[in-house]
Amino acid sequence: MPAVCSHRGDGDDGDECGRCAEREAGIQQIAAQLDVLEKLCEAGPYFVGDKPTTTDAALFPTFIFLVFMLPSKFGWADVFAGKPKLNAWWETMRKDPQGSRVYTEIHEALQGWDASGRWENLGINQQIAENRDKVKWAY
Repeated sequence: MPAVCSHRGDGDDGDECGRCAEREAGIQQIAAQLDVLEKLCEAGPYFVGDKPTTTDAALFPTFIFLVFMLPSKFGWADVFAGKPKLNAWWETMRKDPQGSRVYTEIHEALQGWDASGRWENLGINQQIAENRDKVKWAY
């Protein structure tokens, strides 16, 4: 369902309303896929067992982005709410020596983006703020 946006347009020509609806749909998909991942996550402590695998290496960097951006930009209270297996996996990865290194590198880069005004320059902060009451950003 398209979002009701503060901008005019139908989204077909790359206008702001189209990007808002696209972003809203993307956030909705993230919420749905987190539920899927919670069901797939094993008791671990890693995603599929007792040792890190390529699954952990593939998922963890994405989760660093999600944990940084969903609360600070989209207002999520807790990315892991109702997802105890994913939360336990996240904590394991944060404590893992390689996971900790990856976390630090990506998190510092995200903080740099924040400090350089990346979200403002891309219009993301404005879009979210202008549509906070019209679009479901937080799950």
